[in-house]
Amino acid sequence: MATPKFEKDLLKFLTKLSSEKVELDDDVMTRAEALARTVWKEALGYSVYADEAQEDGSITKVFRQYHAPDKAARAVLFDYLLGKPKPHTASKKDEKKAREVPISRKISDALVAHLNQEGGVDAGGGRSDKTGAKNPISERMRNMALSKDRVGSTKAPGSKLEEAPGVDD
Repeated sequence: MATPKFEKDLLKFLTKLSSEKVELDDDVMTRAEALARTVWKEALGYSVYADEAQEDGSITKVFRQYHAPDKAARAVLFDYLLGKPKPHTASKKDEKKAREVPISRKISDALVAHLNQEGGVDAGGGRSDKTGAKNPISERMRNMALSKDRVGSTKAPGSKLEEAPGVDD
């Protein structure tokens, strides 16, 4: 991983070099301008011609090769022209760590996060409702489970219920 001092020095030297004059296509320009012109040329595509001497002593240009537009150069231009930020690249250690997590674990974590969100958990980590439960998922599961006392009757609590055959207390 690059250190901040190294990055500052590199930026300083690149800035210094970019202002130096160079010759490109019989023009004198800065390196930065030459680089920008090269990126534009690659993004748009270009043809290569060669000078060929004729029998009468005249020189004509002859087509040699066509270079198709480069998608990567176009992407660079679009990103800079639209003001998009540069993509953040993860370190190799982070990439390896992400590959080591099994997909079942990732799905499980996503499901728990979704259930917590649906269960009324606010961003502060507490419940948004008044129950104040520590784990909304286990609370939901507890509420959904049928206890032995609940048999689905509409009789008032405390009254004697008929027991279904084969159900033990």
